Amino acid sequence: MDKNILILGNMANDGYNIAKPLYDMGVNVTLGVNNADFGMSAPEWETEEFDEHIDPYKLNRKPMIKKEPPEWIKEFNFTMNLTPRPKVLLSRFIESAKILKMINAYDFAEIQVPFSIISRYARIPHIAYDGGWIRHFEDRRNRVDRWGEAGYNKADGVILTNPDTFRIAETLPTFKPKRLDFSPFAIPTDHYRKVDVDIPFIDKEFFNVFLPSRHVWDIKGNDRLFRAFAKLVQFHPKSRLYTVAWSDDFQRSLHLVKTLGILDNVCWLPPMPKPTLIKMFSAVDVVADQFILGSWGTLTPEAWACEAPVLIYYNEERIKQCFGELPPTPSVQSESDIYNYLVTLLDKTTRLDHGRKNREWVKKTHDPVKVAKLHLNIWREILE
Repeated sequence: MDKNILILGNMANDGYNIAKPLYDMGVNVTLGVNNADFGMSAPEWETEEFDEHIDPYKLNRKPMIKKEPPEWIKEFNFTMNLTPRPKVLLSRFIESAKILKMINAYDFAEIQVPFSIISRYARIPHIAYDGGWIRHFEDRRNRVDRWGEAGYNKADGVILTNPDTFRIAETLPTFKPKRLDFSPFAIPTDHYRKVDVDIPFIDKEFFNVFLPSRHVWDIKGNDRLFRAFAKLVQFHPKSRLYTVAWSDDFQRSLHLVKTLGILDNVCWLPPMPKPTLIKMFSAVDVVADQFILGSWGTLTPEAWACEAPVLIYYNEERIKQCFGELPPTPSVQSESDIYNYLVTLLDKTTRLDHGRKNREWVKKTHDPVKVAKLHLNIWREILE
């Protein structure tokens, strides 16, 4: 493709893992990275290790990085502060105008959250990339969500990455995209792979479970895992759960752990960049993700790529619709489902077998080059 392409936004490094293989393929692609965004959207969160704990909510990229970004990454600043004060609103207007000018400087753009609120005024062909924002369009209570939906409708199409969100796309009366496509997340399995590591605080004499998902019960269902794990401790006392102490319901989770009497079996960790996650995926026996939505984000296939068995609920009908087949990992949703799979995974041979099959499935379905080519074909069809 001889067009100049912009991928605007890098939520959870989705943009990075699409732009990099495209650039390596010779495509004229630029990744627009917002320096004011949530820390886990910084490319360095994907690739770099840090000597000390860095809070992703307070991450400032400039003092963190020691080198200039590659030529295909363009940095800018944009904040979502919409406080109704003239000075603040003027600042947002100026930032938005600069971003719109940047978009219009390219031949085509793929727009990530939250920049559809700006791209709806763009003069160039563009497509919206949805990493889950569409779930907020159903209640339409937030004006930013309404602006985002309007941006999706103005785009030349929408790429969905979460199979469960097709239900919303198919039934929401106000959502009227020009075209709808599915794309898996791009998971570089040369980066996400099992490593030989010894983490001092992980005792190999225990059955070790890792829950890195943020604590938001009505989205992730973290409480179901804690209850299932408490039951597992009764059956297999030498079990330990490692979880990341962050997000809305952290205090609720901590209270539940105390109530269930498993405080001594749970270890709380800080948020960690992806290279550290890879070590954790490799060191533990099981990884747990989410049990409500019916799809996975990047965490589950990243852990699968590291040959970890994963506790995850997925809607089998929607997954088969999008992938054409189901993953080798069983879907677990209820407390009893989670507990039963944990008991099954106490057997090391079973864990190793599931882990190997998981990695092969990710290599087949989430390969970055295949995903990048899929995006390229979608763009070509729109431009033609």
